[in-house]
Amino acid sequence: MKRGCAAVLVACGIGAGLWGCEGRMPWESSRDKPEVKADASGKAAPNFVDVAREYNLRVAGLERLSAWSNIKLTYFDEDGKPRTEEPEGRLQIVRPSKLALTLGKAGQTLFWFGSDAERYWWIDLTDKAKPIVAVGTHEKFDDSAAKRIGLAIQPLDLIRLVGVVPINTVAPGATQWSRDGKQLGVTSALENRGFQRIWMDPLTYTPAEIEIFDSQRKLVLTAAHEGSVVVELTRKPSAPLVATPRVPGRVFVTHYDSGTEVRLTLTGAKDGPISDKAFDLQELLSRFQVERVVDVDARKP
Repeated sequence: MKRGCAAVLVACGIGAGLWGCEGRMPWESSRDKPEVKADASGKAAPNFVDVAREYNLRVAGLERLSAWSNIKLTYFDEDGKPRTEEPEGRLQIVRPSKLALTLGKAGQTLFWFGSDAERYWWIDLTDKAKPIVAVGTHEKFDDSAAKRIGLAIQPLDLIRLVGVVPINTVAPGATQWSRDGKQLGVTSALENRGFQRIWMDPLTYTPAEIEIFDSQRKLVLTAAHEGSVVVELTRKPSAPLVATPRVPGRVFVTHYDSGTEVRLTLTGAKDGPISDKAFDLQELLSRFQVERVVDVDARKP
């Protein structure tokens, strides 16, 4: 995995004007599934808040996640040629914003993709003598920052695409049936991001696909879920669980603007142990002896 190439990896007023009535989607897209307010039998889509609450009960045991990961990454290099890399590593998540994803080969860490509540970082360890880190803030992550750092997927989006984040029940939201009536689509507004839509099984509330749209209603990311992995509990849950915590066995992510495709396979999923040091940037800089820090938000060459 060469330096730079692998980095490609990784209100009522609103409601009245944007949503209209529950069930109406706020965008038009060639990839969008047709809006259907009722299923084939004529049954209306259920209430947004009711569905969101049931979904949130399903992810209640997924506040913390640690899993081994195998990744297949397909992207386009600087010459426009398709490339494929297959690194391995470990994924650690503490909701809502802490991420640590290591990427490497043969047991050697080559990259570290992470974030805390305010910042994200990409640590490049391919040159052990000259490790480098690029750091930026979540609120200033835009298309320009993505191009400069080579990150096609925001850390906060990656956490959401794995399917462990609850739905905000007080945000503007809507529900719809897929055309065949087999999946329930649940759309909600995201703070400072745009919108997400989760296509789920209407009986188990298991996600089949998660889509993220920008504030202009353009489809940015899609994550298709396949398989199911039980999350081993090593800690006492903060509240009684209504279901065994599970995460998808495979997550197929597509970032449309860059053409990047990521297949994330998860195994050995647990709720710990997870050290806070995995999300402490200063600790990581000291551990890997990183001296060169690039401020992505500075917009310098």
